[in-house]
Amino acid sequence: MDIKKVLIANRGEIAVRVEKTARKMGINTVAIYSKNDTGSLHVLNCDEAYKIDGESLSETYLNIDKIIEIALKSNCDAIHPGYGFLSENSAFSKACADNNIRFVGPGPEPISAMGNKLQARQLVSKIGVPITHGLSGKVSEILSKANKLKFPVLIKAASGGGGKGMRIVYSKEELKESLFATSREAENYFGDGTVYVEQYLESPRHIEVQVLADNYGNVIHLFERECSLQRRYQKIIEEAPSVTLDENKRNELTSAAVKIAKEINYSNAGTIEFLVDKKLDFYFLEMNTRIQVEHPVTEMITGIDIVEEQFKVCSGEKLSFSQNEIKKNGHAIEARIYAEAPENNFAPSSGKMSLYLPPQSNNYRIDSAYNTASEVFPDFDPMISKFIVHDKNRADAISQLENALNNYYIQGIKTNIQFLRYLVTNKNYVENKISTSFIENNLDKLLKYTELRAKYITQALCSAVLISLKPKYKPASVWESIGYWRVNPKIKFTVEEKEHEVKFLKTTDGLKVTIENKDWVINEISYKTSQLAFSLNNEYVKCHFSSLNVSSFFISINGFQFKIIRNDILDESVKWETRKSNLNNEKILFSPLPGKVVKINVKEGQKVIKGQDLIIIEAMKMENKLVSKYETVVKSINVSVGQQVAPDIPLIEFENNSAN
Repeated sequence: MDIKKVLIANRGEIAVRVEKTARKMGINTVAIYSKNDTGSLHVLNCDEAYKIDGESLSETYLNIDKIIEIALKSNCDAIHPGYGFLSENSAFSKACADNNIRFVGPGPEPISAMGNKLQARQLVSKIGVPITHGLSGKVSEILSKANKLKFPVLIKAASGGGGKGMRIVYSKEELKESLFATSREAENYFGDGTVYVEQYLESPRHIEVQVLADNYGNVIHLFERECSLQRRYQKIIEEAPSVTLDENKRNELTSAAVKIAKEINYSNAGTIEFLVDKKLDFYFLEMNTRIQVEHPVTEMITGIDIVEEQFKVCSGEKLSFSQNEIKKNGHAIEARIYAEAPENNFAPSSGKMSLYLPPQSNNYRIDSAYNTASEVFPDFDPMISKFIVHDKNRADAISQLENALNNYYIQGIKTNIQFLRYLVTNKNYVENKISTSFIENNLDKLLKYTELRAKYITQALCSAVLISLKPKYKPASVWESIGYWRVNPKIKFTVEEKEHEVKFLKTTDGLKVTIENKDWVINEISYKTSQLAFSLNNEYVKCHFSSLNVSSFFISINGFQFKIIRNDILDESVKWETRKSNLNNEKILFSPLPGKVVKINVKEGQKVIKGQDLIIIEAMKMENKLVSKYETVVKSINVSVGQQVAPDIPLIEFENNSAN
């Protein structure tokens, strides 16, 4: 191994993960970071860290010149690009070579060959791998050839992956707007607005093959991954191996992947993605010339550290093993933990975590950008962590994952943990009756669990009382903490946008709590750090809690998170939040999160109907449509395209709507 020092040209969990293997191999590490990543885990873990000044991604994590400059300044032998950002940028790979820095990935030629979707499809079709029909180019070029398309079609960024900007279009009338929207996102995230359009297969599966290749012509596969469960065209559950395939079909698929890699003289780690129809016929989708987000499931079933192999190949070594030495062992599943609201079309959620408490076990693997409660910024992809389980078979792995998700606590922001928990226990998922459109087609059913929230409001209010009375000093008990409430033993809380008056009284049976004229008895109270357990009318209740300020806190019960506001000690931020909520219900539209206005679809004085698109806010590299809740009239538009907005800035004001 002749790599002594590597710059990790990325951030978040993948930067942390690459650093871990580099440290194991004795390679020194250099981190780069933008202003919002100061103090991030990848910065703290690396041996050195350098800040890149700038406001946008193009000025920071996409700035080739600045990254190369830092690598030279810090005497790095190599640069590992991770995934996303510049990982599939041939100019970046070439810039490394031009400056005698090793790029931990393929050379610029294979990246270019596979990065151009149209060129890649022509290449694989020439060697006998099936493809679907498609077009690539600028928006104007695609529109000029629209008559050649057979709808429905899938639009995606031509120079990147990860589901960024992907859209299904069912008619020619929808095509123009969708092309421009995808082009905007592609330009912002990959620095290239070129789009690609291909025939859309109804209800296919997404199955991909992990390949490794060295500089001596050796190419092997590490089997396949099933990645069919997706939302907004991004994967959220991945597993290995795919139980969809029999051994014959597995051999066909993996052989096709190896054939493609050999054809382009590929070197390093890469993934060839396929769409698989109901007949198990497969079609080449794309090749990602980098490490994948979901690579841990492959590592779990093969015992191979893919990043370690990347470093070895980059150092000029041969692959550490031959194809016949690689064996499958058990089943692995990865769940992506995102800061997002599934019940609101998976809109990303940013802000300050008040609690970050993942489950701990030697049976779990967590690749995370965080090790403590931290700020989640709107500038980046909303993934918080990847949670991976491994067991002897798929059924046991699912059971293990469900149990782990039941004990994964993040508070202060919205996450998809509860959604994932119900998703992996869904009968169709358990029986492997899924496709890439499964979540979209079954979203209403999958979100049925949200109806259970109301069941836990009483428990949340009782927990809120106990947290408010929580003893500050030992050995005081909750009974000694009632303090000034002895004269007027009640607190008013706001939860779920409704105020509740909760009365309480010490009795011989325990603490009697009255909510909406119904009595509850609390006893057997136990406090731990950020945990509370008690008996409520002889029913055991356990919750986790945390706070961001003196007047409000968060409570999680059975996976549901409640924000509780104490109305007796409101601070200004809570008062504004309450006021904002009231305004939202009347005639002002606020952004649900910080972001940038990319399109305004209405004009002042325009009449709008319920559900009509009003404005598009880009946040966490996704476009989020805000729609009208009522039939109303636009009174004023207070923002402009390109403007950065925060949740407390009014976007649009309406005349009195029909709901009032």
